Amino acid sequence: MYQIAINSTEGGTSLNIVNKTTGEYLAIGGFEGMQRYMGRKKIKLAKLRVICICSKYEIVPAISAVLTTAMHEGKIHTRYVCAEDTEKLIQEVGMGIGNLEFFDKYDNSSKDRFADLQMEELHNVAYVTVALPNKKASFSVEKASEKGIVGKADIAMLNKTGKIVKDGIEYLVDQFRNKAVCYPKIAVITILSDKYAVDVKRIQTLMADSSGIEIFIRAAPELFSSTKEEHKLLAEVEREIKKKIASEITDWEKVNINLYIMMRSETEAEPVKKFYDKVCPVYTPLIRPLIYTPKNTKYLRNSKVVIDQTLIEYAGGDEVQIHNAWKRDKDSKEIEDKQDIVQADCQTEIESTCSVFLGTAAAVPGVIRNVSSVLVASMQESILLDCGEDTGTQLNKISAHYRYNYAAISMIVLTHRHADHIMGMFSVLRRCNVSGNTAVLVLGNKCIVSALKEFGISGIFVQNSADLEVSIHRKESIEYIVMTNQKESVVIRISQNIYRHCKSINPLNYRSHNGVKRSVLSVFASNEASFVKFINLPVKIDPSLACAPSESSIYKVSMCSALHIHESYSVLVKETAGSAEYTVAYSGDTKPNEKFSDLSQHADLMIHEGTFEENELVQARMTQHSTISQAMAIFQSSRAQTLFITHISQRYKTVTIPDGAYLAMDYLVHIPGTNYKQNALYQALKEWAEDKE
Repeated sequence: MYQIAINSTEGGTSLNIVNKTTGEYLAIGGFEGMQRYMGRKKIKLAKLRVICICSKYEIVPAISAVLTTAMHEGKIHTRYVCAEDTEKLIQEVGMGIGNLEFFDKYDNSSKDRFADLQMEELHNVAYVTVALPNKKASFSVEKASEKGIVGKADIAMLNKTGKIVKDGIEYLVDQFRNKAVCYPKIAVITILSDKYAVDVKRIQTLMADSSGIEIFIRAAPELFSSTKEEHKLLAEVEREIKKKIASEITDWEKVNINLYIMMRSETEAEPVKKFYDKVCPVYTPLIRPLIYTPKNTKYLRNSKVVIDQTLIEYAGGDEVQIHNAWKRDKDSKEIEDKQDIVQADCQTEIESTCSVFLGTAAAVPGVIRNVSSVLVASMQESILLDCGEDTGTQLNKISAHYRYNYAAISMIVLTHRHADHIMGMFSVLRRCNVSGNTAVLVLGNKCIVSALKEFGISGIFVQNSADLEVSIHRKESIEYIVMTNQKESVVIRISQNIYRHCKSINPLNYRSHNGVKRSVLSVFASNEASFVKFINLPVKIDPSLACAPSESSIYKVSMCSALHIHESYSVLVKETAGSAEYTVAYSGDTKPNEKFSDLSQHADLMIHEGTFEENELVQARMTQHSTISQAMAIFQSSRAQTLFITHISQRYKTVTIPDGAYLAMDYLVHIPGTNYKQNALYQALKEWAEDKE
């Protein structure tokens, strides 16, 4: 027996075809944060046999989900299917993170194949067809016993010769067979562009040699910036398919056809809900993350819609059971009409720079921790320190109306090339570009450049180095960026249309960004520099270009080498626009490092990784990480003001933080001068961890 399970978040949709006997499954589609989603919903990645990558923004979740399990066990669990262009991009992304030897293609001719699987991409539409193996008519011992055929010898004779005579009556073996179980074909149609064309011949091929077909229609992740556009198009595709089937395909009435639309939605996992129910009332610096609610569903009111946690069971033939299908009723409309913002108790306006933890887990996401990212936000600009997978969702979850202003991001600093620190950059940069913010600075490893180009993302890439210094200046609508290392320097001038309409930010009240709107008009550089690449961004050289006066400075960024993998760095960010300089020191992944202590001298905020507790000191050394006590020692020698411990191993539900330091949590806000005691947080964490339900 097979079951279809729909998985969905704000980021996209996927469809699992599950063999209920073995628990193994095939996944079609995907979305960022899929690995975290599966952990929360207790879906075993080790049972994932095949993943169909239908579009380029499904590459990131596919690679991260598959590699985690494969690398841990040292063998391939999951194979993939994709179109030719996507295959090239997989190699480009893989070059950035390595370990692609654990990510191999699916072969229909393999003896242990899951199902007959076909994929084709035509006219900006990806078609995936799955023909499930039918269950043969098995011999029924019960039916045979009713005719007195019970002995082993008689049954063996019947199966061998196909017939047997009993009490003068001849019986044929087919009289004692159970009914064969035939499953419908499963087809998933993924729209890759609003300039698509449904191929009627492809639909006709899907229907060949089949008494039933289940067609699921979905949009590729990151295709649309609004649900209105997405839902209108999906409904249009459904109508077009129905029309073409009725008008251009003969004998279509003989095939049982069901059409479904896969809608992005979100169901809060019970362990997550319990955690925030317990913690948020007692620890006010923690933002309760918003839950995504789809809007503009009126376009789908006449469609059969499946959402997160919809289950469709096939027992064979025409027997289909659907659980948790979406139904647009009066209550749904009332929810849509309401503003989807939860007002926090704290109404204080914040006019200084603050830091918001978006991801505090080590290596892999957990139930309440995503992978690494910190937002440093001010009235001027915002900077992301690392950008692990699904950072975009984390930003939306702390923003009014579930919509972060990506025009506010001026820089993304990637401390090293590990997947848990960089895999969210593609979708975040894409959203920045859509908002008109096409000249974001990306500080990182050069291995990511080709992948950024292939994704069609615009931005300014800067190669990290221990001697790199970057300063951002703003004079009205002109931004100047000055970058130097020991060998070269360059000045970049970006002319922008800029509009601001708010005077303060307050992440605790779901205003995690400033009100800037921008579009890039022109980019000039004083000279060509080998450590700077303009990606899909026109630039003109102007040797006379000079920087704006120093009083227009907004941010300064400097680095030192970290003690982790090759080309790993720690970062110091200085916000210089306010009346007083504010500094954030971020270790990235590293062993205890005196260079970072020197870089962080007297910093207002130190964020240091504390992957392990002290009893795992040997493991910390082997993996080039720090223990919590080692992070504390570096903090004390730096004489920084405040320490937050992040990058917590998933082996711990709770950890012990020494006096004088604080535990970082996803959605925790640090405002300068407001250090809250964490006793209540630790107690709530402990109670949640001990909850067996």
